[in-house]
Amino acid sequence: MARAEGFDLDKHQSEVQARRNELAAQFGNAAGISYVQGRIAQGGEELTMLCANELLNAARSVRR
Repeated sequence: MARAEGFDLDKHQSEVQARRNELAAQFGNAAGISYVQGRIAQGGEELTMLCANELLNAARSVRR
C-alpha cells in the first residue's frame, strides 16, 4: 500500500506504540490479562492473534 507523499513513518510508528502502551496499561491487571488470554484462546484471524499476543505481552510487562 502506497503512503501519501510526506507521510512520516517514524511519527506513525511512535503513535502506534503510544496507543499500544495505553491499551497495555488498561489491560495490565489480572482481569485484563485473563480477558486477552480468553480472546486469544477463541482464535481468529492471524493478524488479530498477533496483535492480541503483543498486547498480552505488553500488559504482562506493565503489571510487573
